[in-house]
Amino acid sequence: AGEGRSAPPPTKAEKAASKEAAAAARREERAARKEAHLQHEVGKVLGALLTKVERLAARGVAASRREGARPVYSIGVHVREPSEAEAAVLGALERLRKAGVDAEERVHGWTLRLKQRPVDEDGRARGGVRFDICVVPPASRLKLASVIGVKRHMGLVRELAEEAAPAGTPPPALPPPAAP
Repeated sequence: AGEGRSAPPPTKAEKAASKEAAAAARREERAARKEAHLQHEVGKVLGALLTKVERLAARGVAASRREGARPVYSIGVHVREPSEAEAAVLGALERLRKAGVDAEERVHGWTLRLKQRPVDEDGRARGGVRFDICVVPPASRLKLASVIGVKRHMGLVRELAEEAAPAGTPPPALPPPAAP
């Protein structure tokens, strides 16, 4: 007797609940796809970092096998600690860099110069304000344009390819400070 009858039409509440369930299912599916994409991207980044770390570690292991050297990645191998005069020069250079203004200073015969790069004709500095450093060692016409260049000149850092100085070799001495 009940054959042929159809189910009563859904109520407004049932329709709303059905729509909300479908929307929730779409949101969950979208979130799952996004999570899978992010995991894939993170995996790529981590893989690249791991490869880079492995390369750096291989270079560091090779450098650290040399007597008295510890690796300083991409700039060479740390050979020794700076003397007081060298530390004063490096400290003054760092202080000038952090001050961020045009300046020139003489420390233990070294001339340290920091100069702001010119800005565009519209008065804006592309990429922010930048400074160039110029360091002139005592009794030299050589101009060094980087902190690592200064450290290499002082003998604090050497290239990976360079041979290590024999153990017990004294560091190069700085000349006495010039009288003002």
